[in-house]
Amino acid sequence: MTTTEVPAPSKLLLVATQHWPFSARLANAFAAAGWQVEAVAPRGHVLGASAAVQRLHPYSLLNPLAALIAAIEQGAPDYIIPCDDSAVVRLHRVAQQRPALGALIAHSLGNPDACLEATRREALMEAARAEQVRIPETAEIRSLADLQAWQRRQPGWPLVLKADGTFGGTGVAIIRNAEELEPAYRAVSARPSALRILKRLLVNHDHFLLDQLRDRQSQGLIAQQYIAGRPANRAVACWQGEVLAGGSVEALATLNATGAATLIQPIEHAEMEQAASRLVRRLGLSGFCGFDFMLEAGSGRAYLIEVNPRATPVSALALGPGCDLVAALSRQLLGRAVADRPALTTRGQIAMFPGTWLKNPDDPALASAHHDVPWEQPALVQACIDFDYAGTPFWQRWAQRRSRGDTVPELRAPDGRVYRRSR
Repeated sequence: MTTTEVPAPSKLLLVATQHWPFSARLANAFAAAGWQVEAVAPRGHVLGASAAVQRLHPYSLLNPLAALIAAIEQGAPDYIIPCDDSAVVRLHRVAQQRPALGALIAHSLGNPDACLEATRREALMEAARAEQVRIPETAEIRSLADLQAWQRRQPGWPLVLKADGTFGGTGVAIIRNAEELEPAYRAVSARPSALRILKRLLVNHDHFLLDQLRDRQSQGLIAQQYIAGRPANRAVACWQGEVLAGGSVEALATLNATGAATLIQPIEHAEMEQAASRLVRRLGLSGFCGFDFMLEAGSGRAYLIEVNPRATPVSALALGPGCDLVAALSRQLLGRAVADRPALTTRGQIAMFPGTWLKNPDDPALASAHHDVPWEQPALVQACIDFDYAGTPFWQRWAQRRSRGDTVPELRAPDGRVYRRSR
C-alpha cells in the first residue's frame, strides 16, 4: 500500500428483527468510532432514519433466513451484531444452513451454541448454578401438575412463570394466588394461534411468533421464586469469554411490570460484575451481552433472572471511562486506539428515549434526569416518536387523542425545535 492509499473502514452489520429504537443509537456510536455501518431491519424501522447507516438491507417476514443470508453476502461485513433475541436465534440458523458464513457468525458471537443456550431459560439457570451465580429458586415445568406441585413446595406467593422464545417482558406471568395458577399456565404455555400471530404482526410489529408457527417450536417453561426488589442490568462488551468493559444500571421505572426500563441510574455492584464475568467465560461469548438481575429489597443481593446474548439499550450509552462498550469492542476488533466517550451526564439518572416520553410526555423525570435524545439527528428523533412501539390499537390512540381535546404532546429540543407525533 502506498503512502497515499487509505485502508477501507471495517464494515459492521446490525441485525434488528424487532422495532426497538436503541439499535439506531448503536449505529451512531459505531459510526463515530470509525466503522462503516450497515443494517438489516424490517420496513419502517428507525434504523432507516439514522444518518449513520450507509445501507439498509430489507428484512423479510416470510423468509427471514434468506433475507439475513442476502444481507451478509451482499454487505460482506467484518463483524455482525444482533440487536434482539430473535436475531440471535436466526443467526444461529444461518450458520447451520450456510457453513461458509459460520466462521463470521462465530467470530461475532463467540460460541453460537452457547448463545442459543442462553436463550433457553432452564439451560441458562443450570449454567448459572454451575458458576455459583445467585438465582431464584427455579424449576423446569412440563405440565400444569408440575407447576402445582412445585408451588406447594414454595413458602408463599407470588411466583413467576416464563416461556422460552419470548423477550421484552412478553411470555412472563406473575402469579399472585392459587386462582391465577391455571389461567396463567394456559396463557403462557399456549402455542401461538394464527389470530394471535396476525395481531402481533399488525399491532405489535412482532415477527417472532411467525417463526414459532412455521417451525413448530416447542416452548420450554420454567417457574421461579419471585424476588421482591428493584430490576437492574449489567451490559458488557466481551471477546472470546473475557469481559472488555461493562456498565451496570438500576431501573427506576419500566414500561410495565415486566417490560423495558424507561428511567435508569448507573450503579456499581460487585456481585453483578462477578456474575456477568463468570457466565461470559463459561459460555465463551464475544460481542455484547446483557444480564438482567433483581436487587433484593433490604439486602441488595443480586439475583440473576435472564441473559440476553446480544446488544441491549445500555450497550449504546456512554457511561464514562471503562464503561464505554462500543469503544472497548471497537479497540479489540479494529486493533487501534478508540477513546472512551465522556459520560453522557453527571445528573445520575437517565431518561431513556423514546420510552419515557412515549409513556408519559409530562413525566417529571424528563426535566430532572438526562433525557437521552439524539438531537443532532432530527429525522431520527421524529422517527422514534412516530413509531408505536407499544402496539397501541388505532381505536385506543383515537380515544386518547379525543380525551386530550386533540392536543398533541410536544417534545421541545434545546434549540427550540418542536417535535410532535405525526400519526
